[in-house]
Amino acid sequence: MIRNDEIILDLDCCGYKLYQSPSGYCFTTDSVFLSACVRATSNERVLEIGSGSGVISFLIAGKTDALEIVGIEIQKRLYEMSLRSLELNKLNDRVKFINGDIRTIKNVLPAGSFDVVVSNPPYQIHNSKDELSEKEICKTEVLCSLKDLLTATKRLLKYGGRFYAVIRTNRLVDLISEMRANQIEPKKLIPIQANIESDIDLCIIEGKRNGRPGFLTCKPIIIYDEKGNYTPETQEIYYGHKNKGN
Repeated sequence: MIRNDEIILDLDCCGYKLYQSPSGYCFTTDSVFLSACVRATSNERVLEIGSGSGVISFLIAGKTDALEIVGIEIQKRLYEMSLRSLELNKLNDRVKFINGDIRTIKNVLPAGSFDVVVSNPPYQIHNSKDELSEKEICKTEVLCSLKDLLTATKRLLKYGGRFYAVIRTNRLVDLISEMRANQIEPKKLIPIQANIESDIDLCIIEGKRNGRPGFLTCKPIIIYDEKGNYTPETQEIYYGHKNKGN
């Protein structure tokens, strides 16, 4: 049942829909582009750290053949919204959500139990003593730092498993530093560019648990053409079906 200050969005993927609260945290294009880059096969388990209202987990369910997708979210209201979206999308056989803190959840998620870990992490450094809103918590390293994220990823990811994250370029060096400190070798970088003339301030990175050195920088994904319309690549990401490589 939809509640006050909520809307239901069509994800343009397998008919899936998502509860969102415009006054709180709503997903952005970051989540859409990240989910489009994830590879997962029919015998692989995927963990999303910081799943919010569930958008990335649902898109991965639609765009890959992943055996199981688990999302963990610390904020209870977002977690409860993801549960209602889960019922709406009838994905209980493949997707589940956990309300918990990735820093203290060792007894719930066994070590080395996932083939893929995915995250759209908070990217703003927390300096304020003021109480933060739901939206600010999602964007600020108050409940989960990059160090917390990669420490948990190292424990939960199988040897040879893949890690995917979307990050602002001004925090990319910090993320890579934490990846290597936790034995997750950076393997691929995909820049995201608003248009052909704009600076690149967003990127997606893929890493491999205990991987060998070897790094590929891909050509940028350009979101808009010169007329301000989605490029064919962006249209495929938003409205296409299976991810390439699945």
